Amino acid sequence: MNKAEEQFLRVFRCALNDLPPDSVKDISDNEWPAVLRLADIHRVFPMIFEYCCALQESSHSENKVFQKRKLKAVKLTCDQAQMTAEFLALYRFLLRKGLAPVVMKGIICRNLYPEPERRSSSDEDLLIRPEQFHQYQEAFREYGLKPALENTDEEKAHEVAYCNSKVYIELHKSPFPPGSEVFGDLNHYFKDADAHKITEMIYSVPVRTMEYTEHLFYQICHAYKHFLNCGIGIRIASDITLYSITYYDRIDWERILEQCREVKAYEFIRALYKIGNVYLFPETFPQELSLTLNLNDVEEESILEDILQGGLYGTSSEDRLHSSNITLNAAATDKRGKEKNAVISALFPAFSSMKHRYPYLEKYPILLPFTWIHRLFSYLKNNRSGSGSASEAMRIGNERVLLMKKYQMIEEKEKAGFFKRLYQKSHRSAFAPVFSVLFMIISNIEYYLLNIYWSFKGYGMPSEKEQKLVADNVTFVFKSFERQKMALGLCKCISRFYPGVQILAADDSSVPFECMLDNVQVIHLPFRSGLSAGLKAALEEVKTPYLVRMDDDELLTKRSNIHKELAYLMNHPEIDLIGLGFTTAIRCRNARKSFDEYYKQTMPAQRNVIPHGTVLDDTHIVFEKTANIYVARTEKIREVGFDENIKVIDHHDFFTRAQGIITSAGALDTVVFHRHNPYDRHYNKYRSDYLDDLIYLRNRKK
Repeated sequence: MNKAEEQFLRVFRCALNDLPPDSVKDISDNEWPAVLRLADIHRVFPMIFEYCCALQESSHSENKVFQKRKLKAVKLTCDQAQMTAEFLALYRFLLRKGLAPVVMKGIICRNLYPEPERRSSSDEDLLIRPEQFHQYQEAFREYGLKPALENTDEEKAHEVAYCNSKVYIELHKSPFPPGSEVFGDLNHYFKDADAHKITEMIYSVPVRTMEYTEHLFYQICHAYKHFLNCGIGIRIASDITLYSITYYDRIDWERILEQCREVKAYEFIRALYKIGNVYLFPETFPQELSLTLNLNDVEEESILEDILQGGLYGTSSEDRLHSSNITLNAAATDKRGKEKNAVISALFPAFSSMKHRYPYLEKYPILLPFTWIHRLFSYLKNNRSGSGSASEAMRIGNERVLLMKKYQMIEEKEKAGFFKRLYQKSHRSAFAPVFSVLFMIISNIEYYLLNIYWSFKGYGMPSEKEQKLVADNVTFVFKSFERQKMALGLCKCISRFYPGVQILAADDSSVPFECMLDNVQVIHLPFRSGLSAGLKAALEEVKTPYLVRMDDDELLTKRSNIHKELAYLMNHPEIDLIGLGFTTAIRCRNARKSFDEYYKQTMPAQRNVIPHGTVLDDTHIVFEKTANIYVARTEKIREVGFDENIKVIDHHDFFTRAQGIITSAGALDTVVFHRHNPYDRHYNKYRSDYLDDLIYLRNRKK
């Protein structure tokens, strides 16, 4: 951070907190132009200029810099006041029409500042229900507003802009572009925004806006979106921090932080709050929030430097604008696994990003190749003039990708080798059905070879005494769905290791799973009842004091040691559940590595008597969360239970609710063979359909 940027932040802090001008009196007349230039690109010019004028009056000095820019500052302030008045008049008009759109950011954030009209806004954002679009369209036309952009397909567009000479309105059918592979999923967090809206009185006009927690998270997602594009300005960090300070007691902070983790914005928002705490609102920043986020451990300078250089929305230069193709490509690759060369993404952007810069593409998409050619010639021309060059856009883009990785907005991944890339691409290829058969053949061979290998290592089948111990005390429980052959293989495998043991299979497949083994009971459920509903139904039928929970794509091995873990539970009443290790076909990594993931994971409540990570003996360590393969006390599992509203992702929820009830450990010397088939497209399309689960869990917590 250079001297001008330091001075700019000091003046901005004074303006935000209404501090006396004497706080910045050491800035010389020659240094003010650089400060004002930063104020301009960050769109806070009127706020900063006010302090320039106050300082000039207090020092009784005349400065041409101030006189030259005075008209500009006055005009921006007057324009903003006029826009506010016009917007509120429009909003009153809409209310009389029976329409109450949800106002996002803009006037809601502006109203928090000491002098709202000095905090500039270029537009106002309104969120509406898509089915009401035609009503708003007619109302806007009646009011005298016209579409701001020509050749826009208003029916298909998720956002339509309207304007007159005084106000610019962006009408949103959804908060984020639903077709965006990077941001489209964010919309599900705001699907009930209209139902939860609250009313804020602004200049005596009742304005509808999002509920406090929802609106703060929207601002965070909006900042996250723009940071992944070109960047964000200091005003966005100021808006988020000021909103958080003002409504601190009305915000569900646990929900905010959980959702930030879900969208990979947790480290990003910690850095923004650190900036707000240190540079913007050090006197009023909530200490509780600082402690909750552990801001002392946050390195915010890298993001602050990017913010100061980029200006509002990172539009300080053409190079930075073009670099967004690289950063968005990196985010898309991280989110969807779609890889594209960085140079190709910069020179030949996707249609979805090009149509915003070239509106005619919306109507004439066939012109996309010509637009690419036009951009290439512009690059070549600018390369000769020394500005807007492709190489500079690449440099900025690559540096910002590293920044995104540093703050965990995208994962730092090792470059996959040739065979690994081939393996990953084969999942989506037309030959997936053939690969699916090959996968099962290879995994079966691996399973038998592993058991032979472990036999040489001294592992063997359980003795008759050990088999009887398990058969008398344990019921095996698993949920089956659309993998009848795997489920039958598991039943036969369990019966081979522990003859006569009770097996309960809950099945909700389209074609019911059938098993003729005497020790197997199949509980048939309606199609797609879900994982938790199946486990709950099976749990009700368990009669033994212990159970083993498995999945239908797993097999016992000579290292599964169910009898040993059962004996351990019998002799250690302080432990209620023992998680088993696993090795996965066709990679077959060391089973102990499967425990590394759970050693690093601690649950939010942390209410267990025995602390996470406690070493019990050479092969048992206390974990707050284990894999979904375990031996456990039946009554303890019943105390926690399964929430039948969750169809797919019950794992984290179960162990979260188990805190303080179940003390779990991992058995490092046990191995179950996991053979999930990545080529089984029919099963995987259901397995990856967990959006409703996320929404349910969020609403249940709320």
